[in-house]
Amino acid sequence: MGRIRFKRGEQRAWVEEILEKSGLTTNGVAGLCGVSARTIRDWRREKFTIFEDSCKLLSQNFNVKIPKEVILLNDYWYGIKGAKKGGLQSLKLYGPPGTKEGRIKGGLISQQRRRDDPEKYRLLGCNVPKNFKILKKSEKLAEMVGIILGDGGITNCQLKITLDSETDKEFVKYVCKISKHIFGEEFSTYRRKTCRAVDLVLSGVNLVEKLSQLGLYQGDKIKRQIDFPSWIWWKNVYQRMCVRGLMDTDGCVYLHYHSSNGLKYRNIGICFTSRSKPLLLSFSKVLRLDKIKHSIHKDGERIYIYDLEQVKKYFKIFGSSNPKHLNKLKYHLLYNRRLN
Repeated sequence: MGRIRFKRGEQRAWVEEILEKSGLTTNGVAGLCGVSARTIRDWRREKFTIFEDSCKLLSQNFNVKIPKEVILLNDYWYGIKGAKKGGLQSLKLYGPPGTKEGRIKGGLISQQRRRDDPEKYRLLGCNVPKNFKILKKSEKLAEMVGIILGDGGITNCQLKITLDSETDKEFVKYVCKISKHIFGEEFSTYRRKTCRAVDLVLSGVNLVEKLSQLGLYQGDKIKRQIDFPSWIWWKNVYQRMCVRGLMDTDGCVYLHYHSSNGLKYRNIGICFTSRSKPLLLSFSKVLRLDKIKHSIHKDGERIYIYDLEQVKKYFKIFGSSNPKHLNKLKYHLLYNRRLN
């Protein structure tokens, strides 16, 4: 529907002349034009331009001429005006189109909107940060911390734990199971084709942020010389579970042999290895607190527990979630340790 634009001040005078000559109220004129009384008042205040049809109808009925200087606007006259405003607003929000600065600004605004209302964008099929459970301090979380400190790695958007695809088969299942309990999501597993290894992967920038709040950070663990997060020292049970996680990943139970008086014997020992000195010393400290005799190798990267009674004491106090360690101890205890 076309509209007529009067010069400033003339539209008010024209509407008032219509009201005067017609003798009608604004409601009466509105009824004649098929609009509301408020629209007539807005025309008189020059808030809006007048419909072309209404203008001609009123002019003919009440013999009030339309000024010659008016401008006839087409049906979509407002589109150009609206497009211009929209373009200016877009320029203000995102910067010049097609520029690096504009794309960066637009991307940052888009990211913020996704953070503000992730569910909306998730329903639209967009990639949004995953929602992970709040990581509450617990025995299982302390054990997971030990596993991550042992065989885990953290990037800017991913947690990955690498285990032996053959000897750690049952342990992989266990780690995936407790990840559901701790993080609210199970690890995805990827078997490597080039070596005997399996990667347990959990992706999400929110997860990496939550792990950093626990004292687990991105980057090379050896270069950073990692150690127990401070909260692990709050409770003795946290210390033990963290050591269990470390031993189940970076430790081993090994059998060794020696001869005495012509007789050959099989012995058992425990070895924990780490090239992070603070981590190795914390592991040693926890063993000392539980009065388990051990020695640190001269290279400063290995801890040994040699004596059978001390090995049995370790497993009684700390336990293990990795069956390969327990199976080796059971084998040693079950079969004769004198070999001839």
